[in-house]
Amino acid sequence: MRVVLLTVLVACGSGDRPPASEPKTASVDCAAAAATGATLADEPSREAVRAVIAIRCTEDTWPATAATCIANARDRAAAHHCVHHELTGAQAEQLMADVQAAIDTSITPADPPPPPEDSDEPSGLIVTDLYPARGLPEGGTFVVIRGTSFTDDDRTARVRFGARDGSVVRIDSNTEMIVQAPPGTGTVDVVVTFAPGGERTLPGAFTYASPPPEKAKPGSAQARLAEAANAAGETLMRKQQYEEAAEKFRDAAARTSEPLYFLNLCGAYYHASRFSEALVACANVAATSPTPQQASRADALTATIQAAMKDAAE
Repeated sequence: MRVVLLTVLVACGSGDRPPASEPKTASVDCAAAAATGATLADEPSREAVRAVIAIRCTEDTWPATAATCIANARDRAAAHHCVHHELTGAQAEQLMADVQAAIDTSITPADPPPPPEDSDEPSGLIVTDLYPARGLPEGGTFVVIRGTSFTDDDRTARVRFGARDGSVVRIDSNTEMIVQAPPGTGTVDVVVTFAPGGERTLPGAFTYASPPPEKAKPGSAQARLAEAANAAGETLMRKQQYEEAAEKFRDAAARTSEPLYFLNLCGAYYHASRFSEALVACANVAATSPTPQQASRADALTATIQAAMKDAAE
């Protein structure tokens, strides 16, 4: 399936906006905008996208021109243009973040097809999903691919993101391998070819998406939300609630590319014994312009995680 970051506004007329003292948009406009926005989303995400647009339109008091634009939207290209003209920067950021979160949570990885009858491929060899499902267009994102029976035989693996090969860093266990994604664009299938074992495909499983052109400006909506999530994660870490803390740090890192958030995420995953995901988070620290101290901490934590994984395997 194709995952597309939905921004749903079309360029509209140039009439004056209503005075500030009047409501900026009517509820009927929000409902119409939500309905049209849902039609522009892919099937698994339509109801989630509909709900997000209705909420953001109402709570953020979009101008009437914006709500009308949504209701008249015809395609995603025009919608992307208009989101930056009819909404404020903060409103656009919030909409895009919430819609992407709705899309991500509404997608369930497709079950891999069973091996054909009379096939020599082992039936227990399965690829179930990957994390993270988004990466940089220039490549280099570390991705954990999960499944079963990766090490039942003496296997090698090749991983393709669309038409390009990724670098298989290592098969960590019977259920996880780490891959470095190649450069690319759009949403692509991820195909793992095992020898022996054959191909396993995750359709539309990885999306190349540019990060914010700059780190979120201090005081911006995204920066405030990221800071709040990170602070909540640090509080949970002190309470040794590592799984919950990881979710908060993951939310913070998704909102702005701050190395501190990836470093905290790495630590939370390590304490939760989610070692492969911890290595991915630590590896992504280097891609976000860390300070020398942050880079040193990430290297030290990576060594600690690798030692823990070795101990767990013995």
